[in-house]
Amino acid sequence: MPTAFALVIPHSWSEYDLNGAHLAQAWAQARREATTDGERVAVDDAYGQADELLRAFAGRGALAAAGLVEPHDEGLLMAFVAVFALTDVDDLRGMSTVDLAGVGYGFRISGTRTVPVAGAQVPLYSMSTAIPVPGRPSEMLLVTAVSPNVTEATELAGLFATITGTLRFLEPSTGR
Repeated sequence: MPTAFALVIPHSWSEYDLNGAHLAQAWAQARREATTDGERVAVDDAYGQADELLRAFAGRGALAAAGLVEPHDEGLLMAFVAVFALTDVDDLRGMSTVDLAGVGYGFRISGTRTVPVAGAQVPLYSMSTAIPVPGRPSEMLLVTAVSPNVTEATELAGLFATITGTLRFLEPSTGR
């Protein structure tokens, strides 16, 4: 899908190259900064999950991805967002309609699900929003955001909705 778009992510988040090189560098840096074996195990677990998620995004055709892994009161706060191309979308049952400034409307579904990640069953809060591509009735962009920090679901819902709301379609010739 050649449609150009822009999505604004928080300054504290990292935009990922979909081949994982940036994540690998951040992982190595976090291991160097860990001062105990327990901290290194936590870093390896968190970044291992992030790596698996990024590989899944790339394997499913993600166009862009970004995320955050940082210390939090109860361990690490992890959150990720990716944009995918959807074509021939016919079935949007179970999704609510949301207004999105600058692009019109989208279809959203969110909730907590337990999924296999890095060999374990992990509860993830997720929000997915399908946004019609202007002038292309059978094409949409899908913005999906996920986090294993399910106890923070209410705050994450607001954050994910805010990030999704920054999506803008750009004119291919100008990039604006």
